[in-house]
Amino acid sequence: MPMIEHHFPCEDYEIHFVFSFLMLGPDDVPRNFKQLWDEFEPASGDEDSEEPSKPNPLGEWLTPGKPDCRKGIMPHFLVPAPCFRQQLDPWTGEVAGIPLNVEPLLRLFPLGGTCTLRVVPGSEAAKRLEPDQIHRLLQLVQQTQVAPTEPDASFSCGERSAASLYEVQAKCVDELLERINSVTGEDKYRWEARVWQEMMDPAPPEMQSPYLVTVLKVPDAVAAEFLDSRAEDPDPLEAKRCMQQKYQPYVASLLFRSVTGMDYSLEWGFLQQHLHADSRTMLNSHLDSRLFVVPSTRSTLILCRDLEHDPYLYFAPVLFDTVEIVRARWHALIGLNWALDRHLRNFRPEVADSIYGKLQGIMRLRSGLISCLEDPGTYVCGGDALADLHEWYLKEAKTTRLEALLTEKVQMLERLYRDLREWAWLSREQRA
Repeated sequence: MPMIEHHFPCEDYEIHFVFSFLMLGPDDVPRNFKQLWDEFEPASGDEDSEEPSKPNPLGEWLTPGKPDCRKGIMPHFLVPAPCFRQQLDPWTGEVAGIPLNVEPLLRLFPLGGTCTLRVVPGSEAAKRLEPDQIHRLLQLVQQTQVAPTEPDASFSCGERSAASLYEVQAKCVDELLERINSVTGEDKYRWEARVWQEMMDPAPPEMQSPYLVTVLKVPDAVAAEFLDSRAEDPDPLEAKRCMQQKYQPYVASLLFRSVTGMDYSLEWGFLQQHLHADSRTMLNSHLDSRLFVVPSTRSTLILCRDLEHDPYLYFAPVLFDTVEIVRARWHALIGLNWALDRHLRNFRPEVADSIYGKLQGIMRLRSGLISCLEDPGTYVCGGDALADLHEWYLKEAKTTRLEALLTEKVQMLERLYRDLREWAWLSREQRA
């Protein structure tokens, strides 16, 4: 029996599973999507020429810019962003008897990309979920390394099928790389997860745990406790704390994606240490009380009364955009650190590679570092709540530390390169 006594169902929902990926070149160094796009961008020809310029072949299935579903609160600046998107065909699925629709969205940033799977009810009757069913959907991705995703899920899109959401996004990313390679004319670009899987024995079935944004439409009785301002009370915050306290173990199990679902015992000191909270309740990160928003390292939980009206409609798109930008940047920083580690290990005189080849490798890695430092969210996030959440996500992703490690490693590579040049010069002097 679940150890959580107080819980509640949902009357509607959408869960966004945000996966991330990198595109590697032949040397296993992450490649920049924007630079690849520019390689195939037609050059401006003679204005008097009657021949129409050929369109970019990548433009047949990639669209520059931000999708409409990621546009919400007006940002401080509308800065041209070098990003691309592809809305893919929806999938249908069933999990433990629950019919689902899965809507994939591929987004490509200068370095790295995301594949977000928006999971919504597959029928009107499937909108209402009991607590154990909500947890079953949250466990659609592998929770522990020793226990793969449970096999009671199935997804399909045309002739394609998958047994997990990880397989769905893997097929989406594989299709992207196949199309890119069909344009380049050779199999030169690879998905980093496929490269890393080849290095592991045995190869794990799932290579990452996605970030989740869980949105639940709650019953009126629960909404009165989480989504009302309580401005008439002498101490509104204390009144809300008292009302919500009994639900905190259940809310925490959703927010932190408890591996055992509701079968756990909440440590209240954990909430005090990891959230903007005291030992009794979590605090809302949104200005408007009609939307309850709490982030964690593994997911963000949103409770609301309505998924089709404000404040959800103006807030959620920018939140999803922020999560995807940070996730892609975090993934790119990890991938570049991995590439630099390999490069440093092979940066020795006895490794067969010319000084020119080594310099070329340094230049590619430095270019990747510059791409990772692009962070439009810092100056375009509109709204105090969204700006605060953006900073919170960056802090939790430890992007500053990852950037510092990259900078230190690039500087070390440059010093090694100077040493190798001196070693090569001394070798020629000795032979002379």
